[in-house]
Amino acid sequence: MKEVFLEKNQLYIIRIVEELYKSQNNEISYKELSEILDIDKRVANRLIEELVDYDSKQEKPHFKYENHILSELYDFPPHPSELLHVMIKDTIKYKIIKNIFWNETCNGTDMSYDLGVSRSIFQKHVAALRKLMRSFNIDFSFYSKEIMKGDEVLIRFFFHSLLWELDINSIYNESTIIKDISAFMVQTNPNIDFFTLQRFLLSAYITEKRTEKKHFVKNSPKYDIEDHPTISFREFYMLTKETGIYKYCTNENIEKSEARHLYFVYCSIVAIPLVNDDSQEEITTHSDQIIENFIELARKELPFRFTTSEINYLKYNLYYLHNMANTIKGNAQIFGAQNLASKIKTIMPKDFNRILELINVHLAKNHKVKELVDRFPPLYYIYVLLLAAIFKQHKPVIKLLLQTKVSPLQLEQLEWIITSTSMFPVEIISMAESDKAMPDAIMSDWIPPEQYHNIPFFNLSTVTNNSNFTKLEFFLCSLVDEKFTN
Repeated sequence: MKEVFLEKNQLYIIRIVEELYKSQNNEISYKELSEILDIDKRVANRLIEELVDYDSKQEKPHFKYENHILSELYDFPPHPSELLHVMIKDTIKYKIIKNIFWNETCNGTDMSYDLGVSRSIFQKHVAALRKLMRSFNIDFSFYSKEIMKGDEVLIRFFFHSLLWELDINSIYNESTIIKDISAFMVQTNPNIDFFTLQRFLLSAYITEKRTEKKHFVKNSPKYDIEDHPTISFREFYMLTKETGIYKYCTNENIEKSEARHLYFVYCSIVAIPLVNDDSQEEITTHSDQIIENFIELARKELPFRFTTSEINYLKYNLYYLHNMANTIKGNAQIFGAQNLASKIKTIMPKDFNRILELINVHLAKNHKVKELVDRFPPLYYIYVLLLAAIFKQHKPVIKLLLQTKVSPLQLEQLEWIITSTSMFPVEIISMAESDKAMPDAIMSDWIPPEQYHNIPFFNLSTVTNNSNFTKLEFFLCSLVDEKFTN
């Protein structure tokens, strides 16, 4: 949502900080930035000066700009998201939303006066916010008793999507339940990842704040879904109730409706991991005809045979995701699916294209899925991620001939770097083994003998000297992509 809240030059400033953050020596010139961002050098210089000027007004400045070089003041630079949080919180649009969410101020004239902007400027920001909210099927007005208009579930999803781009840990400070909710989540799922935990904590916080203002979720059969493999609804309800999250509910029916919705959120965001388990039996629950059609299509079109655990993986996750997409609306970035899909496109382009072809055929044959993707665009890229995880399981082992002048101890470290960097199975072979069968690639800091001139070659000096793991990762993935599709 940062594109809605920030001006064009502010978005460029965030990009500048991202590029600085990625640089190896924590500095970057305005000429380099002009090339990376594809902007005029004078514009790049002006944007850097704006960044430094803005930063100088903060409590703890982080940047300096000398001799046309932007650099960090400290060895541990701030993450670009920290600047993003600060910049969004300084915008008029965010301050309007903040009043609506936390204070429910309903007088637009007073709010524009408090924010120190003219009525016309204020209305311009209000119009932009209303346009954004309508994409979530909600709206707001300062001229009604209840400012927010629309389904309570969609209102909460909107706030979740907005607050996710901010420093949510600082938001939690006022909550009395977050610590207990966090303990419950870790107890229920000890292997839960940090961002899934954060997303659920944010949902719990929004539930607490909305129920405190007497905004409740309506009871609906669409939230009566199959139990999640990690916890049943009954156990979820009992454990969450102990945290006090339903303390503002006025009766037991409302309390159970809130619990049902929060469990629905839990099931939607706590993905079932893909594991290699040959003992698994195919589940008969957590599916519908659309999912069965997709699995049948995938089995027919893909060049490998699904395992039972992979079928279950698709059934579980698509079941919950379809239910979620059928309930919410909006192009939220909270899943980060599009960014991850972009990386998959870069490192395994042939597989990526095959995945897209399969998904597009699925959408063409099933109008219901097309409707779900139109309602919730990230669903398309979540399909990509699910299939990419399965593709990874079927990758062949890549045999690498590793030859280098370094010591045996350094060679062991290089082997570890290579195998841990690759997304796919890698086997390091010796010269003697390569005599029996040609390796898939050679990695060395010297030019290989003529007999290997047709074998893909990677210059290891780029790793040993520059720690250039990104190029190594792309090289390994390109090998797998080529071998898998030929």
